[in-house]
Amino acid sequence: MMLPAAVERFLDALPEELRKDSVWNDLFECLESYETLTDISMIAMYNPEGKLNVSKIRYLLFTLEAHLNEFYILTERINVFLKRLERSYCKHPVHAHIKAAVERAKDNIKAEQERIRKARGKHVHEKRYFDSGSDLRKMSLDRSRYGDDFTPPIRRQWKRIKVRELKKLRARNHIAFRIFKFALVDINKVLLNKDGTMTRP
Repeated sequence: MMLPAAVERFLDALPEELRKDSVWNDLFECLESYETLTDISMIAMYNPEGKLNVSKIRYLLFTLEAHLNEFYILTERINVFLKRLERSYCKHPVHAHIKAAVERAKDNIKAEQERIRKARGKHVHEKRYFDSGSDLRKMSLDRSRYGDDFTPPIRRQWKRIKVRELKKLRARNHIAFRIFKFALVDINKVLLNKDGTMTRP
């Protein structure tokens, strides 16, 4: 997944002292989580090999749930990163401007998290997105219950579900891109100088 230009600019200008700081560690976690969304997107497109001994239904359920969970993790990690960045400039004259930019970014993230909560119904540790009432989960439970007597779902039905859910997955990738972008656009306006350097804490 391509990084937003605002993130690239921030990385290029990040001073050496912050690269050894907790700010960098928090940003690294954001970057890893962002990249993981791409990996899961690619993995979800394919079916498991026979050697894995995992059904196509269980495989798809796992990847779709993993993507939704990772998206939520990314939003949390960006929040932590923004908070740490703001604190590192707490005694600097630009602190008030950074704080305002961080608050705007956090409001944007909160709105996206609320959409995930509504889609899920409950928090990730309380309930799966694909609960016992979803078609995919019913197929998975039937396979576990009846074993070799399980009748595979109609191919058209299976393909429709997969196509629909992969479309949602790609939409979340675009949202993740926008969240990461807007998390740093305003901060770059405050911290980046005309010569491309960053104002140091």
